[in-house]
Amino acid sequence: MTATLQGRNLASTELDSHGQGRVCAKPLVGVFDLFTGKGGVQSVMGTLLPRLTTHYDIVAFNPYRNEAYAKRLAGSNVVMDPLVSHAPLTPYVGGTSRLDRVVRLAMRSPWMLSVAWSLRRWVVQHKPDLVYFNYLPLATHFSRAIPVGSTKLVFHSHGHRSADEITEASLRQLDRRFDQVIAVSEITKHFLCEAGVREDQVEVIYNSVDLEGIRAQATSWPEDVPRYDEQTLVFSQVGAYSRKKGQHISIEAFCRLPQRHRSTLWLCGDVLAGGDRSYAQSLREMAANSDVAERIHFLGWREDVPQVLQASDVVLMPSTTDCESFGLALCEAMSLEKPVIGSTRGGVPEVIGQSEAGMIVEPNAASLVVAMEKLAEDDLLRQRMGRQGHLRVVNRFTPEIQVEKVRLLIDRVLRAK
Repeated sequence: MTATLQGRNLASTELDSHGQGRVCAKPLVGVFDLFTGKGGVQSVMGTLLPRLTTHYDIVAFNPYRNEAYAKRLAGSNVVMDPLVSHAPLTPYVGGTSRLDRVVRLAMRSPWMLSVAWSLRRWVVQHKPDLVYFNYLPLATHFSRAIPVGSTKLVFHSHGHRSADEITEASLRQLDRRFDQVIAVSEITKHFLCEAGVREDQVEVIYNSVDLEGIRAQATSWPEDVPRYDEQTLVFSQVGAYSRKKGQHISIEAFCRLPQRHRSTLWLCGDVLAGGDRSYAQSLREMAANSDVAERIHFLGWREDVPQVLQASDVVLMPSTTDCESFGLALCEAMSLEKPVIGSTRGGVPEVIGQSEAGMIVEPNAASLVVAMEKLAEDDLLRQRMGRQGHLRVVNRFTPEIQVEKVRLLIDRVLRAK
């Protein structure tokens, strides 16, 4: 970090049109996160931040020393800074009841205060042009550690279950301190504005997927996964095991699929830190007790998700709640010309569009199996949807599009008085 920031302070000199020297330095942006595991937000930042370094000096704070986050940014010009000297042994706070969680949070408070104080000290010392937050609770509480008027603030909203979960304290802090809010989908903006955030303060900027990077990785069959002949159709779902992701719906629908369709189901993921392990166990029991147990495979966390998607024929996302604000795995599948089936919840319909790239169904097994059977029976339909999905990604969800929109927003914030 020191070398990068010293380089910024020294600045560089170029000649203007009159032959006179002028000082050029990229604006400094700090990105604050408390990532405790793997997830979509880390993937989004892993795609976005390295590309923003063309325009800004980026310092990403990683107090929990999250290895997955660090790996996503390794080899880029993003500087990683843990802010504090140590991380808790167990990042996830957890709690089996409200009282238990309050006690655990109280125990974590000294460390949280240390992080907040370190953030304040960093801002005072390095005088960043902007500090960027990804989670609303963090934006609400840790932005208070930043001296008023010392820097501009941006909040990147990656989704909400409803307007009700956005607290009055968060609304007040967004209104008082934050210059701009990014929403990853129209429904995310809807929840923000319904809660009371000013509409002119929120801009929708969709997430992106690295087409070239995904295609470069998707060149071989995934390791430790059964191979099938060309007549066997592979349905897959990628995501943390969680009831809101709807893996139970995928299993039930797959069990209902007529036996004449030679097919298999892959569930790629596992339980996040602090997640419901009883739900994951119920999925395995559900599969084991079915008549097609030998054709349902639990793949666990994978470093080769592009290979898994490339080996799939249809990708599922029957999310049950609106907290699925975008549907990154669907977008990745579409980039590989795979037809997708998503639910009517959250931002999933915005990703798929008007059924040109896939099918949109209610999040229940009866609706999902109808769509699965339709795609299983029609090779040409799968191919057509795959091509349309790829075109949709190229036209809407590339890193170039996202980076340019974020850059314009940040520059607009920096120019404003």
